[in-house]
Amino acid sequence: MSRKLALLSVGFAFVQGCGSSTGPSVQDVAGSYSAAAFVTTTSGVNTDQLSRGATINLVLAPGGSVTGHLHIPADAISPTLDADMAGSWALSGRTVTFTQNADTFIRDMSFAFVNGTLNGDRVFGSTRVQLQLGR
Repeated sequence: MSRKLALLSVGFAFVQGCGSSTGPSVQDVAGSYSAAAFVTTTSGVNTDQLSRGATINLVLAPGGSVTGHLHIPADAISPTLDADMAGSWALSGRTVTFTQNADTFIRDMSFAFVNGTLNGDRVFGSTRVQLQLGR
């Protein structure tokens, strides 16, 4: 799990250091993605959600639609989450956002497009979610 946290940290540090005003095109971002790293941190405890069996698969079409699926196994606090990721996506500069009917954290996060990956990092209540989607 340390490697995944390091990977996420490097990706987010790179995003914060980018100052270019030009961003990728919709064609650059469109494609199939799956979770390369997915870590949640609550009360200082890191949980590698991928090692627990979580999966996220998204297909971003050039026309702005998105399809896919999110699965997060049950834990002591939350039941199993299975969600259809159908909806739309938008690109502004290097930032990708999602609009979906499914009420998941995905639609509440912004993702930075960096070197072919989508990197999201947001705190929800007392839990930090770090997600990297790769091709």
